[in-house]
Formats: sequence, structure tokens, C-alpha cells
Amino acid sequence: MEGKIIFVQYEKKFVTIEYIQKGKTKTVNGSIKEEQQQKLKKEKLIKKLHFFREGDEVSFVLAKSVRGDKMVADQIQFRFNNSFSALLNKAATENKFTGYLKQVDDKYFIKEIESYHFFSLKLSAFEREPSADMLNVPVVFKLENISNPEKVSASLFHPKYIPEYKKAQYYFENKKALECIVTKITPHGIYITLVDNLQVKLSAEKDEPIPEPGEKIKVIITWLSPDRIVVKKHEF
Repeated sequence: MEGKIIFVQYEKKFVTIEYIQKGKTKTVNGSIKEEQQQKLKKEKLIKKLHFFREGDEVSFVLAKSVRGDKMVADQIQFRFNNSFSALLNKAATENKFTGYLKQVDDKYFIKEIESYHFFSLKLSAFEREPSADMLNVPVVFKLENISNPEKVSASLFHPKYIPEYKKAQYYFENKKALECIVTKITPHGIYITLVDNLQVKLSAEKDEPIPEPGEKIKVIITWLSPDRIVVKKHEF
């Protein structure tokens, strides 16, 4: 059978599919649990796992439920989604959308206001979590990873960063050195407290002497982004 997903219940991992049979419009529910998709992949019915969205055109098999009291959609396979593709095309030229912020368990999603597509919200390590008063009200966002439809996510257009990140931003923009304390040494690197309680990894040259924990050193921020802060020893 072929049909369109008209509802996704992400928490319970099921979808409602609308399809036409003998000229009549009908609906059926089906599971989108990961183990179901892994089984299809193992049987080589699909090549990769899919994040299902409203508007997805799918193929499926009508089968009896485990209890045998109703029909369910089995072997659900993604075909295409024209409205989702339209959003990605728009993002390539004008990456600015409006949607509603939702929370499912401890995860955040944004529901695009026109298409109703859900996108997982990507928060940087230096970004504050959305406050309760932001839920279910319009927010402006942009799409990330638009070149990979399977991994598209959303990020807030006006993120609110923690105070430590704002301080680091000031030192980076003004090319100012900071005096920092070495907090720990591990086989993976040297870690320092940059500003307040913000800990980052120190980029060190191969032959550079390794400082001791508790030692004070001067560093300069060489790169700063919402996802990463790079620092190295300041040379006088």
C-alpha cells in the first residue's frame, strides 16, 4: 500500500497513515520504533534509517496487530516528502523560519508553523536551555545540516548564551589575553578554567612543556564559535 503520514507521535513512536482503498480514504497506525527499521535494513528492504515526519509519502503492508483485533501498518518505508524538500530549498537561500517550541521528555523540538514539520532543536554547549515561557509560543529558527536531509536539525535564530561564553566572546573579539588556572591533565589533553567556571581544552605544541594542575598560565582565544572554543598559550 501507499499513503501519507498525517500524524507522528514521537514519544510513543507511532505514526498515522492516510491512504485510499477502493476509492475510500482510510487511516491506519504503525510503529516507527528503531528496532522495526533495523529489521527492515537487515532484510535489505531499506538502505538506512529514516526520521519520519508529517507529510512523508510511504509504502507499507497492512497486517493484523499482535492481538489480532485490528489492522496496523507494517514494513513502513519512506518514499518522498515534497513539503520537506521545499523547506530545505528555501533554507538554502533564506534560512529563517517561524515555529513553535515543544518539549518531549528532556528533548526540545520546533514545529514549523506552516508545514507542521518537527525538527530536533540543537543547543550549543554554551547556550541556555529554553525557559518554560518559550514553550508553545512562536520562535524564530534556522535549519542546520540542510545538505543531509536525514540529519536536519533546528537552532534558535537568537540564542541566549551563558554569561561565561559572553565574557569569552569579549576577550576573543578584543584579542585580549587571560590568566587561567590549569585544572587537570589527562591523556587526551590539558584543561583550563577560562572564565569563571568555563573549562576548555588547551591547544599545545608538541615540544611545549606540560604545566602542572593549579598552575597559572596566560592564554589567548584563537577561535570561538557556538560549538567550540580554541585557546593556546599567549606568547609575549
